[in-house]
Amino acid sequence: MFRSHPSNACADHHLAGVNGDRILAAILFEQTLDREIDGEPSARFLWERKGVVPILKIDKGLTDVADGVQLMKPIPVSTTC
Repeated sequence: MFRSHPSNACADHHLAGVNGDRILAAILFEQTLDREIDGEPSARFLWERKGVVPILKIDKGLTDVADGVQLMKPIPVSTTC
């Protein structure tokens, strides 16, 4: 979405033209949920201020190539609900 910035002070500027009229959803990495944009958690900012649905990316990426194949890494399963 935008480059990492120590204070994310420039985030709102980069997202000025972003809204639910042109962008339906944004895929967020887990670490993005820990960040804030303009003093708000990133998911809340996207939904409440921009009208963009935040979607959490839960896969863990790809394994190294083995035998010419690259598989997805396993997703840890929680035993608590």
